[in-house]
Amino acid sequence: MKQSVTDEIKVVLKQNKLSSAQVSEARKYIEASNIYNNLVASGYTKPRGNNLLSRDKALTTSVRFNK
Repeated sequence: MKQSVTDEIKVVLKQNKLSSAQVSEARKYIEASNIYNNLVASGYTKPRGNNLLSRDKALTTSVRFNK
């Protein structure tokens, strides 16, 4: 399973010695990521990525006529 960016940042912070300014920047990113995840969970936003319909879901092949 692919790690999320937040998990990768946590690993880097544990492995490397960073200055306090760099740590505070990383914490700001993690907080923003958590806020975004909460917005997705509550339904206010959609998850990032390809949200376009695929061809088979977007196009219908049935033909209907009025009777």
